[in-house]
Amino acid sequence: MDFYSGVLKLTKNLSVDLQAESPTPCPRPISEDELKNLRENRYAAISDKQVLIDQKLQVELEAQEEKLRLEEEARNVAQRKAAKLARERKMKELSAQRTRGIADGSGAETQQK
Repeated sequence: MDFYSGVLKLTKNLSVDLQAESPTPCPRPISEDELKNLRENRYAAISDKQVLIDQKLQVELEAQEEKLRLEEEARNVAQRKAAKLARERKMKELSAQRTRGIADGSGAETQQK
């Protein structure tokens, strides 16, 4: 238990030092519940709570990643659609130019050269 007592003292000192260094009030790095658990040597409770926090953060991260993936996919679809429309417009313009050229008779001259 000497190790855990040392951890408790170090944690308490760190908490006090961090609060003393900060010119503006900030949330305590260690909550009152965590301090109570440390005083009562209930390290598993702290660990269990952290596991729950980590799981919640993991779920949030996965949701954000999925949202970003869907946004990227939608952007890619829009880009492909825009490129397709641009190609179709270009083909229509070329076709119209050829048609005008043939009607004017200039198409034959261009082909003979």
